[in-house]
Amino acid sequence: MKMKKTLAAVCAAALVVSMAATASLAVDYSQHMVIGSGPANNNTAAPTITTNAAPATGLTYAAVKAAATAGETVEIDTDKCKLSTAAMSAIAKVKKTVSFVNGEGVTLTIDPKTIKKLGTIDLGMEISKKSSELAIDLKADGELGLTLKITLPKDIIPEGVDLDAAHVYADGEDLGAATLDADGNVVLEITSGADIVIK
Repeated sequence: MKMKKTLAAVCAAALVVSMAATASLAVDYSQHMVIGSGPANNNTAAPTITTNAAPATGLTYAAVKAAATAGETVEIDTDKCKLSTAAMSAIAKVKKTVSFVNGEGVTLTIDPKTIKKLGTIDLGMEISKKSSELAIDLKADGELGLTLKITLPKDIIPEGVDLDAAHVYADGEDLGAATLDADGNVVLEITSGADIVIK
């Protein structure tokens, strides 16, 4: 009888320890379900999404959908960033404008209302400056299937460029006077890849 009571007591103690360990693991697991840094809090702002997580494939459907849903600006590499067809479909499905900003501070904005054809788009670019002009070599080639809005911060425009008189050229064709927003930044809207010069 004493042996049975002893075994019962040992089993009960083991059960309590096991339950405590399980509860502890459950807490740790729930805390790691949150993507990004910070505490597990539903009110915490969504993390900024960068291409560093998948430099070979560029932006994924999940990353772009999360950014579009949360209204986040997506950080991208200046010279390389491909937006896959799946990522483009995420923008179309969420139906919210998504902005991407690169290391030069250039913002590329896609309004889903302008999307006519889904396809892979390269948002990368090379920027070069001369005393009196700014040149942008867009990595995108051919028709984009949408209207891409590019906002160039006035800080990257060479001092020798008079924005009040400057013109925008695409593949050598004069597109007319540069358009400025309320903050004095240059705003372009393109539907195909091109070599752009502002002078």
